[in-house]
Amino acid sequence: MIGAIPSAAISGIIRNLSRAQAKEQDLLERLSSGVRISRAADDAAGMGVSSSLDADIASLKVARQNAETGQSALGIADGGLAEIQTILIRLRELAMMSASDTLEDSERMMLQTEYSALLAEVDRISTTTKFDDRPLLAKAHVDVAFVIDTSASMGGEIAQLTAEINAFRQEFIDAGLDVQFGLASMRSNIGGADGIAMASDIGDPDFEAQLAGLGIAGAPVDPYSALLNASGADDWNGDGDAFGWRDDASRHIVLITDTFQEAHLTPGDPTEDEVIQSLLPTGVAVHFIAPPAHNATYDGIATQTGGGLHDIGDGGGSGIPDAMDSIAGDLTGGAPVKSKPLTVQVGIHNTDADQVDIGVAVDASRVGLGLSGTAVATQGDAAASLDDIDEAIHRTSSFRADIGAAQSRLDHVIGSQDAAITNETDALSRILDQDYAEGAAELALQSTLAAAATTTLFESLRISSEMVEAVYSSIENSPTGKRLDLRA
Repeated sequence: MIGAIPSAAISGIIRNLSRAQAKEQDLLERLSSGVRISRAADDAAGMGVSSSLDADIASLKVARQNAETGQSALGIADGGLAEIQTILIRLRELAMMSASDTLEDSERMMLQTEYSALLAEVDRISTTTKFDDRPLLAKAHVDVAFVIDTSASMGGEIAQLTAEINAFRQEFIDAGLDVQFGLASMRSNIGGADGIAMASDIGDPDFEAQLAGLGIAGAPVDPYSALLNASGADDWNGDGDAFGWRDDASRHIVLITDTFQEAHLTPGDPTEDEVIQSLLPTGVAVHFIAPPAHNATYDGIATQTGGGLHDIGDGGGSGIPDAMDSIAGDLTGGAPVKSKPLTVQVGIHNTDADQVDIGVAVDASRVGLGLSGTAVATQGDAAASLDDIDEAIHRTSSFRADIGAAQSRLDHVIGSQDAAITNETDALSRILDQDYAEGAAELALQSTLAAAATTTLFESLRISSEMVEAVYSSIENSPTGKRLDLRA
């Protein structure tokens, strides 16, 4: 007789088969995905460590990108400084030419025209050299002094300026620049010539109220005298009321008038070229808001000092809003934030060691380079300017050296980040990745075990089936009433 197969044995076979199939399925999933840990149950500790490493690697890649972006910003700053340095060399050439006795003053004024244009370009480059709208070489301090014609015909113009002044100031605030204002009234008949009445010195007064309270003088005015006095170029009346310009600020006078130069009022009756020669050493740029018919009176001064000419409009000063917008745009350079050192996040944590200050907060404007008071309009000015230009060249070289040092530092930062990314990726791979050789061997084993269990199960079922058939056969063939002895 065939012995009976216990049900426990059948259950064991089924259990072993289920385990082998489950293991086989798990191995197929690992081999197809390439990862050993696809859920926490696979390896709870490994899952925790791998998640942390994965976050670190992603952060390191962003930190590397930050460092590369910082290098791009440094490259832009260096490019701007390189162009400024080229301009400085040309300024020195002009100063050398003007310092020679072989030139006449009229010829020096031709040199001054180019010199002033190049200084204006230095300012333009410094304010427009940006990275992602952040100024890299911008000046941060601006002094703006308004010199207002207060003759009887100017009531409407003063009202227009009063209405516009807060919006004008806001443009500087939005640009992140430190702007301070001053205000003076052009007045007549001081010692036989026109001058200014100081309403407020350079500072931060209630400017709207100061403008609204500006009195009307009702007499002719002399813009040349007002400019010389307000700028500090010539305190001809001895009152010492020139604006107190800040040393570290770019200086600008906005002169608003509806008249032109009155003949023979300025002491000494200077020509326009002589007025320009007096103004240039002060470093003050003059912006005129005046009728176009009088541009010939002011064009030379505006051009040579780095200022501009703007149309005052009709008798009510209708052109003042546009003129103010234009001047504000010129002086702010469109800069959205104050120039300050750039800090690059090069680490993955919030510590000082994870940040690098790449220090491109340089002022490469004519003020920052110490050139605001230089000129070549006279032989003496040209000779004196040589030392200032040399110092400016030295400053730009120093700025570029600082930028080069920062670029070199970021090179090493990127190198160390690359090494960290490589090593942490390797560590993550050891924890997370599936070993294909090991997995394939294990899969073969589990497949064999599953096949063996399946074969054993089917064989057991076949044997059990034969046992049942033998029992029924014995019963059918045994004598009726005779006991079947299955043990025989």
